[in-house]
Amino acid sequence: MLKENIATVIKILESFSDAQQERIIEHLRDYIADMEDELKWTQSFRKTQDKLVEAAKLAKQQIAQGQGQAMDYVAYSDFTTLSKVKTTFNLTIDETSRLFPDIAPLEPSDYLKTTLHEFLPLANAINTEKARSELIIAPVLLEVRRQFNFQVGFFSGTDFNVDQTVGLNGYCDYILTASPEMYEIYAPVVTLVEAKNENIKSGLGQCIAEMVAAQRFNQQNEIPIDVIYGAVTTGMIWKFIKLVSQTAFIDLNDYFIKEVDQILGILSTPFAQHLSHRNK
Repeated sequence: MLKENIATVIKILESFSDAQQERIIEHLRDYIADMEDELKWTQSFRKTQDKLVEAAKLAKQQIAQGQGQAMDYVAYSDFTTLSKVKTTFNLTIDETSRLFPDIAPLEPSDYLKTTLHEFLPLANAINTEKARSELIIAPVLLEVRRQFNFQVGFFSGTDFNVDQTVGLNGYCDYILTASPEMYEIYAPVVTLVEAKNENIKSGLGQCIAEMVAAQRFNQQNEIPIDVIYGAVTTGMIWKFIKLVSQTAFIDLNDYFIKEVDQILGILSTPFAQHLSHRNK
């Protein structure tokens, strides 16, 4: 099976020009380096696993003896169901609407077209969440930033701690902001969750929790953004959400990466509105 996968990757590489092959190989080197780092961490964890188990037993014993208190912190990733996020934040969930029936498509740049042409076959061949994230999702989101002349902020794997007491803390896969700031999140508009195990449904609760966090962040900082957008995606399939006040609207439609102009049109909508008001 391994030889077949290698042969498939080689065949894909041979279909590109020499310059394109060099770019793809460079990405593969980075990907392999990341995998090696993860392997080292796993090996280190195995060596210390017994000590961690003993420490956990000791902590449990101390709590039972009244010498400590259990910590029950919740994070975005703990919102694994719609019912949990609905109950926690007193939301209404509306699943009956097609949210973007008249959305104007946004033509992707030649750069994004070339990128997806090169990377889509590779991401499908590697078939991991990491590959889809780096080779499909990130380029699409960065295209939104490019289309708005870099006035949109892009954050990946960043901690976004708004209210730990109700679970609005932890890291977010991706956040787009209506601000060019690159070091700190300001004016979050779109939160995006990468679907685990290619299961869109399992990411909806987490995405809505992150949207609530963005909404509260803007309210606390008196940033006039009334609608928060969200998406759960496998890279190949995109499901969009809108949060308006206490109602989360989940789009009936799914969008596929071949409809990238439609995906870009949806992602760009809140920025077109917000940035145009800001520039008046």
